[in-house]
Amino acid sequence: MRELDKELAEKTKFQKRLSTFILLVLLVGFPMGSWYYLKAGMNYQLKARAELGDLGKIKNFNLPNQNDIIFSPAMLKGKFLVVGFLDPDNKNQEQQYLDRLAKLNKQFGKRPDVFLISNLLIDSTKAPDYLHNYALRNGYDKNKHCVFLKGNKQDFQNLANIYHLPKTSSLMDVTNSIAFVDTVGTVLNTYDATDMAQLKRMVEHIAIVIPKDAIPKVELRREEEK
Repeated sequence: MRELDKELAEKTKFQKRLSTFILLVLLVGFPMGSWYYLKAGMNYQLKARAELGDLGKIKNFNLPNQNDIIFSPAMLKGKFLVVGFLDPDNKNQEQQYLDRLAKLNKQFGKRPDVFLISNLLIDSTKAPDYLHNYALRNGYDKNKHCVFLKGNKQDFQNLANIYHLPKTSSLMDVTNSIAFVDTVGTVLNTYDATDMAQLKRMVEHIAIVIPKDAIPKVELRREEEK
């Protein structure tokens, strides 16, 4: 009988210790864990925002779009702009650009405050309706948030200055660049389109800066990660 009482006492003692441990986890462990993840999230956002700066305001310019309407940045005042550059005659770069544009359009194309601007290097040998047909062929002719603009080599050099791209004399460097512009026309950052890590960081920057309602999940990944 004493052995049974002793066993019951030990069992009761163990249950009390277990209950105390569970209570401590609920009262201390969970709040500490939540605080840790909240702090980690805040640190991540602070670090990402610190990577964005003021590279300068974009200057006004006028270039024809895919509907042969003269476009200027003032037309998109109050919108975020993701600005890319494309040489359609460089087929390798063109395919990479279109793949990237499709992903960005999937993630941000339905947001009314984000516009994707594609500057195409088009010389005088191309037909007058080349840009319209290009947008039509790639499924962007009716997409109001994907704007296609055409310009020659001199226009591209001017755009490099307008969007405060890294100083370079190479046209290839211009076509491999992306600029992220905020709602007041400030260039927050520029990115190397050939660097997947920079592209992923760009998408994270966009997701952090734009208003939080219906922010899409970051999906820009390497091909082998799909």
